[in-house]
Amino acid sequence: MKISQKGINLIKNFEGLKLYTYSDSAGILTIGYGHTKGVQIGDTITQEEAENLLREDIEYFEKAVNNLNLNLNQNQFDALVSFAFNCGTGNLIKLTKNRTLEQIPEHIEYYCNTTVNGKKVKLPGLVRRRQAEKELYLSPLLNNEKIDSSYEVYYVNVKSNRHLNVRKEPSSYSEIIGKFASGNHIAVFSITENNWAEVDFQGKRAYVSKRYLEKL
Repeated sequence: MKISQKGINLIKNFEGLKLYTYSDSAGILTIGYGHTKGVQIGDTITQEEAENLLREDIEYFEKAVNNLNLNLNQNQFDALVSFAFNCGTGNLIKLTKNRTLEQIPEHIEYYCNTTVNGKKVKLPGLVRRRQAEKELYLSPLLNNEKIDSSYEVYYVNVKSNRHLNVRKEPSSYSEIIGKFASGNHIAVFSITENNWAEVDFQGKRAYVSKRYLEKL
């Protein structure tokens, strides 16, 4: 997978752009959009060079996320690339190891510390970035690049239970492959004759019972 423009914009927004060398919060020499490899004191670059360095850095972290072999949708992928860009591949592995796709976002916000003068400090900027990455990870994917189809947006309204089961096939006997929380907004591509809604779940077609959906 490749990062979308939404993911690139998130990285740019939090990294900021500097066309000259500066020291980041951890004292690391940095230039452009958070580029650190081979940076020397006094270096200067152009806007075009900053964009090229960003693309090279992103490609490295795209590969790291792809190597996890997780069944990610585009928003989840973008969020993890941003996380790895900021926290490194070691923390990416630590974040995702032995966790389900549903468990990962609950741990993203724990990575808000940096080391300043030998002490760990929680930075407000990192708190905001982790929150943005978590929100992106959990955002409904209403225009999945893997699915070329029109859709309508529905609201999940499950009164008796907290979650709506997502099934592999349009049948109550089919395998449950995930859940949508009550209150989620989801994309529905079609409704079957027996009232099952065809939806996107982690980049694949799946089904939920239409009785728990309300059209927006």
